[in-house]
Amino acid sequence: MYFVYYGKTMGGYHLCKVDTLYEAKELAIHFMNKGYREVYVSQEIPMKITFNLEFTRS
Repeated sequence: MYFVYYGKTMGGYHLCKVDTLYEAKELAIHFMNKGYREVYVSQEIPMKITFNLEFTRS
């Protein structure tokens, strides 16, 4: 999975999720041609996070 996010004029970003790098590049080019100056492509890195909680009473 790849993410394409592009900047809005008044702050913030829009986010699109695509399956292949080719689709991400095509989408980024599309947004750049529409006039967006900040267009980024990133890859989703799946990870497993484990944490432990301990509750104590005072």
